[in-house]
Amino acid sequence: MKKASFATTLYDQKGIEQGMMQRPTETPFLKALVWQRADSSHLSDLEVLRLYERNWRHRGVIAEPNPEELEYIRNLVSHYGSDLYGDL
Repeated sequence: MKKASFATTLYDQKGIEQGMMQRPTETPFLKALVWQRADSSHLSDLEVLRLYERNWRHRGVIAEPNPEELEYIRNLVSHYGSDLYGDL
């Protein structure tokens, strides 16, 4: 039997992740965080949120999120819960 990943377990426990949230077309901060990848569209919303959480201290250094990206981050934080809540 295949062992469930942390993300899968979290999805199952919360009963969420029916589909992906609408991601803005321009996400300068996310693009800077995943510069080594060709595309970030394959990342789940939870994976994107975890990237933001781990790298939030680099905001304004490597890139600044635009207003649409900030709204997307707020939606992720609201949906999944996150320590970023106080920083937005």
